[in-house]
Amino acid sequence: MHHSLGIHALVWVGSWGEANARRAMEGARACGYDRLEIPLLDSWEIEVPMTRRLLEEHGLAMTGNQFLTAETDITSEDPEVVAAGERRLIDAVGLVGDLGGDYLCGTIYSKLGRYETPPTAQGRENCAGALRRVADHAGGPGSGSGSSCATGSRPTCSTRPARRSTSWTRSTVPTCASISTPTT
Repeated sequence: MHHSLGIHALVWVGSWGEANARRAMEGARACGYDRLEIPLLDSWEIEVPMTRRLLEEHGLAMTGNQFLTAETDITSEDPEVVAAGERRLIDAVGLVGDLGGDYLCGTIYSKLGRYETPPTAQGRENCAGALRRVADHAGGPGSGSGSSCATGSRPTCSTRPARRSTSWTRSTVPTCASISTPTT
């Protein structure tokens, strides 16, 4: 199994367009990386055909990086907030697939930010359920043609339990989660 080594596009650029995409990809390649992590920021208009073409030209694999906000926190007890987070993640999985990528990473298990208290049991259940549904959408049973990653392989969702403090040891909220497409 080949493991690629990647770097975040924000090392080189602060916005996305053909010139910046090329600059980030040339920088990654020049430094010996074979993967580029592209942030799926709301302010970035990622042109799929151009980005995919440049990734292919530079021989780079692609990982999408997404984060959730207070308005899209899947550990929330508010069903509307959880649904918004799930939609955000499903959209991100679709974009990664459209770009030919094979991983979605980032803070996809909770909001990006500090919490005053650990998530509730309902919040942990909401998080696990949303991540399962997003992983199913990414390539599990019954996924449609636009929802699986471009390689055609079935992505998996992996998480590990939180271990930030003694009180969180038994938590089922992941501290690391990614939606990935295994390579064959």
